[in-house]
Amino acid sequence: RHFQEKGIRMALVYSLSVFSFVLAALCKESAIIFPIVIFLYALFFKSQEEIENSNRSIKFHYMSFFVIVVALYAILRASALNFLEEPLIKTGNNLYLSILTGIKSIAGYVGLVFFPGKLFMERSIPQVNSIFEIPAPFFIIVGLVFIAVATLKSNKIVSFSLWWFFINLVPVSGIFPLKANMSEHWMYMALMGFLIAIAFYCLRLYDTFKKLKPLLFCILFLALFLLCTRTLNRNADWADKMKFYENTIKFSPYSIKVLNNLGNAYFEDRKFN
Repeated sequence: RHFQEKGIRMALVYSLSVFSFVLAALCKESAIIFPIVIFLYALFFKSQEEIENSNRSIKFHYMSFFVIVVALYAILRASALNFLEEPLIKTGNNLYLSILTGIKSIAGYVGLVFFPGKLFMERSIPQVNSIFEIPAPFFIIVGLVFIAVATLKSNKIVSFSLWWFFINLVPVSGIFPLKANMSEHWMYMALMGFLIAIAFYCLRLYDTFKKLKPLLFCILFLALFLLCTRTLNRNADWADKMKFYENTIKFSPYSIKVLNNLGNAYFEDRKFN
């Protein structure tokens, strides 16, 4: 009876998980990568015994229904939900150029992690036409991939964190048609993985160089202070929509969306001059 009740409980939890996944995909398309994240977690941290026990509880492979949902959503997205009548995935030369541009944008996200000085909405990266136009971004991405592969067995936390970073950026990497090629809010989920990797190496440095602990602590405190200050300043921008759009227009002076929103803000405040 105990095992029967446990099986029912597992089936109920699993059903709720699949249902939540469906709702998430309908709310935000980037949620479609959730099965990949599940697989990644299982690959790194679940033992074969745990996986087999889960399978016995729900009578089939735990990824099955998630994969079915992804397949059905892809079919609907390419047909009934394809309101812009664009291909689901770019092909040919367009795909190649989009991937190159995506490499540059991902390197840009990495740069924002360490130097979040210029934050603004409506970012736009000119299309990259050759890999020789992006040597620095290319080597940054290759370096991170190399670390993720090299630590696959020796350090699962770092490897998992970096793969998490890349996988969460797949939907916005240029493979799929989007109105923009870079946006700060696209990096929120991916940022979690990248910061875990950074935190691990910071702790490693802290434990290795014991004589430098006061210096490392001061550097960490300074970094946290600067980041908190930047966050407060950015919150002040978001609190005032006119200030927000005036700040954005400095970086994207030809953005139709920003110009329109700033014009509406001026109109609401009766600032016609």
